[in-house]
Amino acid sequence: MDMFWELMLGTVVLTLLIVVVTPAMWSSRLSLREKLKKGGEHTKPDA
Repeated sequence: MDMFWELMLGTVVLTLLIVVVTPAMWSSRLSLREKLKKGGEHTKPDA
């Protein structure tokens, strides 16, 4: 029974970690993309 509870706890912690980390990764990626877009606009004003 102890092993079962350890497995459940591990699964819950892993799920929470994924839920917390994934949106942070996406938001940082999106902000990086926006920075790249702005940088491209500055280097090519005539485009």
